[in-house]
Amino acid sequence: MSDIPMEVRNTFMRLKGEYPFYIALARINRRYYVYRRTSRWDPEAHKPKSVSEYLGSIDISGDFHEKKRTAPQNILKPEHTIQKIELDAKETQILKCITQNARMTRARMGEIAGVSVRSADTMLRRIERNYGVRYGCKYDHTKFGYSSYLLLVRSEKEPPPREEMIRALSDNPRVQLAAVTKGRYSIIMYILAEDTEAIDKLIRGIRKSNPFLNFPSRWYITPASLSYSSIPLRDIFFDLIKERVWKRSRAFPRRERGMFLTSEYAVMRELNADSSQPFSEIDKKHGLKQGNARNAYEHLLERGLIQTTASLIKIPIKYNGIIIVRIINQKGFLERRNMLMRHICDDEKMVPNRFSYIADLYTPDGIIFIMPVFNDGELESETTRLQNLMGGVSTESIVITDLFIGQFNYSKLDVKHTTQHIMLEKRNEIEPSEKIDYS
Repeated sequence: MSDIPMEVRNTFMRLKGEYPFYIALARINRRYYVYRRTSRWDPEAHKPKSVSEYLGSIDISGDFHEKKRTAPQNILKPEHTIQKIELDAKETQILKCITQNARMTRARMGEIAGVSVRSADTMLRRIERNYGVRYGCKYDHTKFGYSSYLLLVRSEKEPPPREEMIRALSDNPRVQLAAVTKGRYSIIMYILAEDTEAIDKLIRGIRKSNPFLNFPSRWYITPASLSYSSIPLRDIFFDLIKERVWKRSRAFPRRERGMFLTSEYAVMRELNADSSQPFSEIDKKHGLKQGNARNAYEHLLERGLIQTTASLIKIPIKYNGIIIVRIINQKGFLERRNMLMRHICDDEKMVPNRFSYIADLYTPDGIIFIMPVFNDGELESETTRLQNLMGGVSTESIVITDLFIGQFNYSKLDVKHTTQHIMLEKRNEIEPSEKIDYS
């Protein structure tokens, strides 16, 4: 990139941190264009085929001109007409397959869904065409040494301008998601940090940045223990663990606990951008020996560090909603907790799953639910339903009006593999069920 103007280069590097997938820059007739690079299975050639998606252009002054799009999914649009996602049982099973394992072969998908290999491929291509599919990964970030936190900002004033907040937060590798909300809180952020000292330093740094320095507000931080689905990691997060890549030296003659091989790091970062890409491309891109990327992936799977997954990106939602449940009577809550877990698992026919993220909170003691809202009244109805299901709690709902950093997973988990379903089985609340092997 040495021959690229500094303004263009800086904008492109910022975009790399914002987009959750791999992007490339192309120069055509002295103009600069940004593309998403990925691959799709070619059923005729029986091999992956490289494809590009145009995202926008960067002018010589460094301004990014995004491709014109239809109504954004993350901004509240009351007039938006909702059309339900229509998948039959077999297509839903195909979606489950790529949610549980994005690298599953078409043959195995067909076997699980009870269709031919060709039909499985046709169904998957229809889902990709109609609803868009982001192929990414889930990671056990605790094995990287990071804990997750939710930052809730409360203010009577409007949040700072969107572009200013993006400039202040997008280059921070610990911030995975940030959104403007309507309700008790005005901003919410999802953050990964090593410890309380790191999170304290992070918050102080954010509050001292230009858009927030003179923003009258109260900031609340709470550890968030994931219990359902996940929030995708931004590519820039992997800059934090790059220093853990092991290189043989006198100081480190052997790889120590917590260190990664160069091939493992390459696989984690590349599959986070697009978990459907061939291992041969990763080998070639990073100068690895043939087969190294595949071997590294197998080792990461064995250690429980990675799971390839997929989520829909073109679903007709009105907005994302948040429900915060505060536990005010522990006894009442525990007595009816099983009813809550049954409710979470009771969305077998829903596409995507009812909730895109659930986590236990500690300050306040409670649970946070994030859900896609398709129609007016759904968020309020779900809030009332959770209030009635659980004892000893209070509930409140919040509307996300602008998701300006990061994204949510809109996927189709197999509920039989969720923590909630497994706990219900262990407590003899439901009969043990046979589970599909998605490996």
